[in-house]
Order: sequence, then structure tokens, then C-alpha cells
Amino acid sequence: MEPSELHRLEYDITGLTPKAQPESSFCVSSENERDAIAIAYSVKVINALSNKMRDFNSSSGTSKVSLAQLKEVFHRGAQENKEINEYNSAVWGMARVNLVLSLKSGGNFLELFEPGIQATEDFRGELDFTQDWLPSDKCFEKAVEDIQKYDLQDFCFGSVNELYLENYTRMEIDIL
Repeated sequence: MEPSELHRLEYDITGLTPKAQPESSFCVSSENERDAIAIAYSVKVINALSNKMRDFNSSSGTSKVSLAQLKEVFHRGAQENKEINEYNSAVWGMARVNLVLSLKSGGNFLELFEPGIQATEDFRGELDFTQDWLPSDKCFEKAVEDIQKYDLQDFCFGSVNELYLENYTRMEIDIL
């Protein structure tokens, strides 16, 4: 058995579901192999978010979302405090995406989230009242379905920051 297959063996033996899978840095022999796994998983996440964006935009009237927005929402969700429940980072990210899409489509506001304590400032200095909102059980249930649908159950990273989900921003360089 290859070292890259060891993390999958643990799930086969224990029968853990995506809901309860532990997160850890992956057990691979080289940085190149680790990067290849992170890239492959990132592509699956981006494909899932692209499909969710396309479905939402085609069924929504005037409210639209971009892939860049959904990647940011997924990233923020995947960094949430996981001590609150037993879901892994991938489920948290997808639950946050489901929360935002439901809010944008006019879903029942009170059924979609568990309110946090206070609003916080995000990195741009803008007030973000949703920062401390927790997705509802309904959002998490849909997220678990999405994880299965898009084959994202093999999240084995210590942090979502190990993935390649950053949005491209063009850099302008002045040459003297």
C-alpha cells in the first residue's frame, strides 16, 4: 500500500462518515504528492461551487453570485469553529455556501442560521453581520448531500489554507 492511501484506510476500517471524519495533515511521502492531492481536491471544490453558482444563477431572478464570491464563502466557512459540532471543514464550507445562497434566494431568514453574538469587521474593514452566524441544521444536511454528490468526502487537510482556492487578482507592476 502506498503512503498516500493510508489516510483512506483509516476511513475504510472505522467506517466514519464525512460528518465525523477527523482532519489531519495528510500522510504522504513528498511535498509534490501533497500538492498534487491538494490541487485535485481544490479542482473538485471549484467544480462543485461552479455547479452551485450555475444552478443558482439560472433559477434566480435578479440576484446572482460569482464563483469568486462562493470560493470566499466556502473558505470562510471551512475556517469556522469546528468545536461547535462534529462536521469537518468541507461540510462547514459547503454549509456556509448553502446559507448564503438560501439568503440570496429569499429563504426564510430565521430558519437559515443560528445567530452569533456580535457583528465583526472583516479584512476590508467593512461590517459583516453574517460573520458570526452559524448555518442551520438544514444547511448542514444539504452540505452533507453536496459533499457526497461532488465526491468531496475525502477532506484530509489540516486547514483549508492548504487548498488552492484563492481568487486571481491581477498585479500591476510599474517598471522604472
